[in-house]
Amino acid sequence: AGLPGSKPRYLASFRNKLYFAADVHPYGEELFVYDGGFGAKLVEDISWGIDSSEPRTLTPATNLDLLFFSADHPSLGRELWISDGELGWLGADSNSRSTGGAGTKVVKDINPGTLS
Repeated sequence: AGLPGSKPRYLASFRNKLYFAADVHPYGEELFVYDGGFGAKLVEDISWGIDSSEPRTLTPATNLDLLFFSADHPSLGRELWISDGELGWLGADSNSRSTGGAGTKVVKDINPGTLS
């Protein structure tokens, strides 16, 4: 029946780029960006490895120059996140990856624990 696709969904336009959730090996379903060039890029691997953060409800706040969304983190559960759209964890150390990389961060662990 063919190869599985990345299942892009939850599309949002922000900073003249297209942000979306896609399921891509080896990252799982994470936040990606397409800028009109060749190929999409991973913004942040929030739930490291093949586990998925399943980004949802991508909402640009242009007056704040931020993209808001919910995502599932291995130790925080589903929480509210923000991104300035810059590529994150690929150049970050492992400590910053626990709550987001360079431009993507959890807003607050509103309900501590993984069941939020």
